[in-house]
Amino acid sequence: MSTPDRPAQQGQTGAVPITTPADQPTGGPAHPSTKLLVSVHNGHCHQYGICQQEAPEVFHLRSDTRLNYDRTPPAEQSSRVRQAARLCPMQAITVATR
Repeated sequence: MSTPDRPAQQGQTGAVPITTPADQPTGGPAHPSTKLLVSVHNGHCHQYGICQQEAPEVFHLRSDTRLNYDRTPPAEQSSRVRQAARLCPMQAITVATR
């Protein structure tokens, strides 16, 4: 989803991460040193949109069938993002913490 603080990436095909500036707060994880990291494998993603249904604040399937997603979503989205990854029929979503 394209918003003034999270612009959609242009000129790419497949899944497109939405970047968040490092100085912009992301919702504050329970443990300040823990960050949620999301990635989508372009070769596996078939744009079914299940991820968008499970975590619409993180994943957005655009009208041109490209998937935009937030690579570092707020910690409060963790359970929804993990559920989206579990339900992805192509297993294209990877969720990690650091």
